Amino acid sequence: MGLRDFLKSLLGKTETAIDVAGDKFDDVSSTVKKTGTLIADDASEFAKRTFENLKEASGELKEKTKEAAQDFKERTKEEYNEVKDVAEKQMNETSEFVKEKVSDIQDALKDKKSELEEKAETKLEDTSTTIKKEEN
Repeated sequence: MGLRDFLKSLLGKTETAIDVAGDKFDDVSSTVKKTGTLIADDASEFAKRTFENLKEASGELKEKTKEAAQDFKERTKEEYNEVKDVAEKQMNETSEFVKEKVSDIQDALKDKKSELEEKAETKLEDTSTTIKKEEN
C-alpha cells in the first residue's frame, strides 16, 4: 500500500497547493478589483472636479463677457454723448455765425436802401428843380 498512500499524500498536497493558490488568486483578484475601483473612483472624481472647474470657468467667462459688454456699452454711450456735445456746440457756433452774417447783410441792405433812397430823393429833387426851371 505504499503507492496508494504515496498517491493520497501527493493528491492531498496537490489539493492544499491548489487551495493555497486559489486563496492567493482570490486575494490578488480582490486587490486588483479594489485597485480598479479606486482608479475608477479617482477617475470619476477627477472628471467631476474637471466638470465643476469648467463650469466655474464658464461662469467666470460669462461674467467677464457681461462686464466687458457693459463697459463697452458705457464707453460707447460716453463717446456718443461727447460727439453729440461737440456737434451741438458746432451747430450753435454755426447758427451764431449765420445769424451774424444775416444781420450784417441786413444792415448792409438797409444802408444800401437808405443810400439809394437818398440818391433817389436827390434825383427826384434835381428832376423836380429842372422841371420847374423849364416851366419857368
